[in-house]
Amino acid sequence: MRSLVVLVALAGAAHSKPAYLVSYGAYGSPDAIVARGRAHKGKPPSDALARPKIDKVVGTVKAFAGRDLERPLVALTDVATGRTVEARGNGDGFYEVRLPGPFPPGPRRLTVALRDAKYAADPVDETAVVVDQGFVLVSDIDDTIVDTGVTRGKAELVGRVLASDAGDVKPLPGAAETLGAFAGAGIPIIYLSASPVELAPRLRQAFALRGFPAGPIFLRHYEDDGIGDPSAYKRRALAKLAADLPRARFLLLGDNGEKDPAIFAAVARDTGRVAHRFIRMTVAGAPGDGAFAFGSFAELRAFAREQKLIP
Repeated sequence: MRSLVVLVALAGAAHSKPAYLVSYGAYGSPDAIVARGRAHKGKPPSDALARPKIDKVVGTVKAFAGRDLERPLVALTDVATGRTVEARGNGDGFYEVRLPGPFPPGPRRLTVALRDAKYAADPVDETAVVVDQGFVLVSDIDDTIVDTGVTRGKAELVGRVLASDAGDVKPLPGAAETLGAFAGAGIPIIYLSASPVELAPRLRQAFALRGFPAGPIFLRHYEDDGIGDPSAYKRRALAKLAADLPRARFLLLGDNGEKDPAIFAAVARDTGRVAHRFIRMTVAGAPGDGAFAFGSFAELRAFAREQKLIP
């Protein structure tokens, strides 16, 4: 009987259409773990590196033209306990699954799987760091830890993104080592940017290649979040993190090329749980009252040591 069940399952899988999950990572508090991502129909775009320029352009176009798997049913499993919870995503394929606690602080291994009778996707392995009353560092990406040239003009940026892959992402000197020092001190890293959400696989691959610590990523879905001033989007994302991590204290890392100083000051005022604001100075101006301004990541590491945030 068991052999018959296995054969039936394999036959069903053979007739399933291909799909894939794009994970945006996971994080959690003792109350709940949150896993986020998006489900797509078809096969994922290639993540091969050092391809000809035209192949990079085609890969970027495919990433932005991915067909959403509407309202996907996604299961999140805690590997240690085997506990599983399911949640259904929205019409654009985005999902957010919450696994209720309690959980002790520290890392938790997770598996995210698609449950669909018509589509089959490889499961995704993730690690969520459960934080109670400790620090969490939320870092901007563009011109804060990688050189994307946002301040040099949007037209140039669009052209460069179109013809790039993960291997072309250029970290700023000392950025990966500095974030690694925070992660090594037990401070989880969360990445937040107003870049389009379709770039999540590229950025997560680039971070792994360049030695940045792993962490969940928040990017903007232009259809929902707009394409203009990113201030409202970033404030919503930070407010969500403050709600999902209700006892954590935040370290906010950004730059003064756009609106990070004002956004961070507002979040500090609204939540009362921002311990430090770090602002990389990319243009002339002020970092905001109470923020630490720095030009190099060596300066940031020295300040973090003075504050006993890292050894």
